Amino acid sequence: MTDTPIPRSHRPLIMGRRGAVASNHPLATQAGLDVLRAGGSAADAAVAVSLALGVAEPHMSGLGGDGFYHHWSAGGGRSQTYAGTGTAPAAATIDYYKSFGIDVVPGSGTQLDGLGAFLRVSMVSEPDGMFALLERF
Repeated sequence: MTDTPIPRSHRPLIMGRRGAVASNHPLATQAGLDVLRAGGSAADAAVAVSLALGVAEPHMSGLGGDGFYHHWSAGGGRSQTYAGTGTAPAAATIDYYKSFGIDVVPGSGTQLDGLGAFLRVSMVSEPDGMFALLERF
């Protein structure tokens, strides 16, 4: 065993006094705090964080995927979650995938060689989750 210290994260700590925002990227967290400071709601901040993550971490987040949102109402003592997850396309059948030489419906999108297209396993629905959250709050 060595005395080598465990390295600390390079991510800055961003804190607020009357609100909290957390995300995978400090710039997205800052976007959420900026929305709260401007008088926006927690739902507004969550959407700002989601959109900022699509820019800051496009390989991990974005409008083309799924979105999950959690809202806590301090006044009502109630927690609600919103799942912007897509359903399978109507054409996503075993026979459809077999027509492309794929024997099993893939667990993630599959690019077709030479066609430059993807066979999706679910429909884009993150915006649906954002809109539902904003409509409610």
